[in-house]
Order: sequence, then C-alpha cells, then structure tokens
Amino acid sequence: MNLGEMTSCLTDIGIDYWIGVPDSRLGPLSHLLSSNSLEYAPREDLAVAAAFGASVGGLRPVIFMKDAGLGHCLDALLTTFVLAELPYLMIVATSIADPPVAHHEVWATRLAALIASLGARSVDLTSTTTAGLKDLLRQAAATNRSLILIYCS
Repeated sequence: MNLGEMTSCLTDIGIDYWIGVPDSRLGPLSHLLSSNSLEYAPREDLAVAAAFGASVGGLRPVIFMKDAGLGHCLDALLTTFVLAELPYLMIVATSIADPPVAHHEVWATRLAALIASLGARSVDLTSTTTAGLKDLLRQAAATNRSLILIYCS
C-alpha cells in the first residue's frame, strides 16, 4: 500500500486531524491532505500531546513520525493516551537502506518489541491492502486498541 492509498483509507474512515514530525519518507502527506487537517510539530512528544487534546476534543487524529521518534514520545504516550485508556492511531515510517545503515538496523530489530510493550497492535503497510487496513481499523475501534501503521520506504 502506498501513502496515497493509506491517506484515502484513513480519510474515508473519518480521520480528520493529522499531526506529526516532518520526515522525508512521509513528505508526500503535505500534497495528499488539505492544509486544514495537517499540522507539523517540532517534536514527537508535542505531536502526541496535540493529538491527545484533539481526541479529547472530539476529533479523530493520527500521529505520524519516523521510527526513532517513537522513542522520543514514549513518556507523552504513556501519560496521555495510555493512562487515559484512549486508543491512538499512529504512522511510523521506517526504511531499509542498501547498503545498510547502522541506526536503521537498530530500529528495525527493536521496533516490534517497543510497539508490543505499549500494548498496541502494529501492521506493515507494505503487505496490507486497502480492504485489509479498513478491517484492521474497524477491529481496533471495536476493541478500543491502539494501532501503529508501519510505513516502510
């Protein structure tokens, strides 16, 4: 699944607030979304805080960031969404470099364990169809479970 298909799918299910830290892999979001629903944050923890406020205020947010950013926002996630027992939706961009880059390999080997420790479910968008993603989103909503979408470029 590419970013355009993912964006359409999330917009179709009612996601109306996109907030995150700019990343080259997620750069096309700015061309796919209206400026009314897209905001950039200077840091990942601030994106989480803004998404939490939006969620409490009645919007349906999605948080986006690169893989290393997940480590930067753990305290914000734990003291907002997790503590309040509110599910969140997140897009985490990662990459597989050729030739390998050390920090990419470190994140690739630890990302799944980190997500599991948060009690969230994750799905690799490269092997997911639009119908499959919509089904996962429905399941996450029905079970009040957080979902992290892994976008690999």
